[in-house]
Amino acid sequence: MSSVDTHQRPWTVTTVVVLAAISGATDIIGGISLWFFSSSDALADLTDASSGELVAVAIVSIIIGLVTLGVAFALGGGSNAIRTLVAVLMALRIVLAVFVLASYGTHQLGEAIITIVIAAATLALLYNERANSFFASR
Repeated sequence: MSSVDTHQRPWTVTTVVVLAAISGATDIIGGISLWFFSSSDALADLTDASSGELVAVAIVSIIIGLVTLGVAFALGGGSNAIRTLVAVLMALRIVLAVFVLASYGTHQLGEAIITIVIAAATLALLYNERANSFFASR
């Protein structure tokens, strides 16, 4: 028998809210920065990508960031639909981190590893026993 209080949001879910909000904010900031520097010759040489490709990646990053930020705050209410959306967004972050590594080289290795670790930790916290009990009670 579990002693988890299903009426109060567990710390694991609160941590996911914070991690998702941070992830969304960093996506937005990173996307804006990439868009701003997309016409830089140095960045084009470093990434071997065209300005148009960099702008496209920046736009996708900003959109994902806005959606992630929005659902992060909605997650605390205990909606299973929002929980699933956060899980999909975190999986998408992992896929995009791998894509960036494969497309633009290992100079983004540190950022990609941090993204993957935070997304994986978020998924683990989102689907542990405490979180499962909390979302099941809603």
